[in-house]
Amino acid sequence: MMLNEEAMSISMPRLPRDLIIEILTKLPVKSLLKFKSVCKSWYSIITDPQFVKLHSKSPRLFLHCLAVRFDGAAVEEYHSVDYEAVVDKCVYYQAMVKFQFPLKEAWVSICGSCNGLIFMMSVMNELFVWNPSTGDLKELPQSDLCFLINQGSYCHGFGYDKSIDDYKVVVYGLSMGLSPPKSHVQVLTLKTNTWGIIQDVEFYRNVDPYYGVFANGALHWIANPSSSSETMDLIAFDLAEEKFQVLPQPEPALPFRKRALSVVNGWLCLCKGELDSGIDVWIMKEYGVKESWIKLITVPPHLFHNPNVWSCDKGFLPLCISRDGDIFGILDDHLLIECNVKQNWFRCIKIDSGSIFNHRGKKFRWTSYRLIRAIWYEESLVSTR
Repeated sequence: MMLNEEAMSISMPRLPRDLIIEILTKLPVKSLLKFKSVCKSWYSIITDPQFVKLHSKSPRLFLHCLAVRFDGAAVEEYHSVDYEAVVDKCVYYQAMVKFQFPLKEAWVSICGSCNGLIFMMSVMNELFVWNPSTGDLKELPQSDLCFLINQGSYCHGFGYDKSIDDYKVVVYGLSMGLSPPKSHVQVLTLKTNTWGIIQDVEFYRNVDPYYGVFANGALHWIANPSSSSETMDLIAFDLAEEKFQVLPQPEPALPFRKRALSVVNGWLCLCKGELDSGIDVWIMKEYGVKESWIKLITVPPHLFHNPNVWSCDKGFLPLCISRDGDIFGILDDHLLIECNVKQNWFRCIKIDSGSIFNHRGKKFRWTSYRLIRAIWYEESLVSTR
């Protein structure tokens, strides 16, 4: 039975508002969504934009998977995984929460994450921003540059612009058919829901990854500054200034195929090296300072000879570091692994949501799970509006 506010004031001791807020900021999003209906004052607190910023975000991994049946049929699943529980040897399905994308008919891929919002793109080039924790979903207008996707000359990113307290989607495209080729940048702000054009942008080739890596108020890619250059630049697009800059890298500079870029616990992370000698994992502890690059670990070459690895082209991509210092990452684009830096051991994490399906009156577990994409993610109350 739901108590009204007057009944609650009689049956419950009154706590200072500041103490109530402090307690609520520590609770998970799922609980807060329920507590909005407790009373008007709690609803007012939980929906206050300032409270949303104060709320302690829970860092997790967010996985896009295919659950495959014994007959080959498959369904998409999205998992939010407490990696600290995995470190404590908790079974995967007990450490995860399963989400379903609101539009069942849309095949969407994960293109970025920031403050609990997931930026996604469908096979029809539709753009979405989704908060899995709250169920909030917003479809964005298409960019004029989406025609460049099929030419392989298109990349994008998603991040937060602190200067205007808003989120931005950035699209970078190249018109390779022009002579000379021309680069284009469009920026969409979430609140206005409109695209703006950035003029006179730098020209970069072979931009990778296709999704920008967000850290320190900027989106990052690895790119080739010219057709004659044998090495790659680490470029950053500042969301407030809406300008590109080149960041320093750890030495020595290596060819494009020998490196990968990610963000690990808020630090920019660069993997570089040869597959037959190991992959070095570096993080930039002080943003923009070359001397602050620190090598965390070298992923040994024997890991790339695992029978579960389909090929050696994709290498290793770190995602997060646990409280105990273990590194979680993706090997060869489809294996979730845990690396213990201190003891230098590695293990594959078996993905299994524990889901059951019915077939001809009998219940079966899904035969296998195929990882499509994984990113670092924070549970939050942030709205897509």
